[in-house]
Amino acid sequence: KYSAQTVCFFMFIDEKTESSLKKDKGFNRTTKKVGLWRVVVVHNLPYTDGRRNGKVPKLLVHRLFPNSRYSIWIDGKLDLVVDPHQILERFL
Repeated sequence: KYSAQTVCFFMFIDEKTESSLKKDKGFNRTTKKVGLWRVVVVHNLPYTDGRRNGKVPKLLVHRLFPNSRYSIWIDGKLDLVVDPHQILERFL
């Protein structure tokens, strides 16, 4: 599949979520990944409200990945029931 070779998956989390994620068996400490998702810990967040902090990487994705053609934001409150590659194959 084309998307498997050209697509990157990132998970943006805060330090509190990182500490609980490290206890999870699905977290690979060597690669800092959870399955397909590369974990990025965001430090020094500007707000005390988690919802507001969640908007920072969401709204600035064009600055984080200036060379990407597309971005898809999947909120942390959602559970994916299909392989993320299938979502990309369908909609892109």
